[in-house]
Amino acid sequence: DLQVGEWVKIRPAEEILATLNENRKNRGLVFEQEMLRHCGKTYRVRARLSRIIDEKSGKMITLANDCIALEGLACRGLDNRKRLFCPRGPFFYWRESWLERVNAPTGGVER
Repeated sequence: DLQVGEWVKIRPAEEILATLNENRKNRGLVFEQEMLRHCGKTYRVRARLSRIIDEKSGKMITLANDCIALEGLACRGLDNRKRLFCPRGPFFYWRESWLERVNAPTGGVER
């Protein structure tokens, strides 16, 4: 039950990858290659998402499972040639199981 404003540390890549199927998904949520860059680092929860717009159809989708957005983490297309520099910069979506609650960092955020 992570809440907006709480600090979390993204779990190690090995732990997250173990939760994914052959399509790099966990209960339908994809773990993008670029997200690996943030494993082990600390961020603040920006939002809990319960609905998103499916860009292909333009329809609002209600999410059945937990979905978290973290402050400052958006796609830049660094690890996907089709999305190079990703001008839209959509937020990455995270499962709570990929995150670990921590105390507020002292001396700044690890990035």
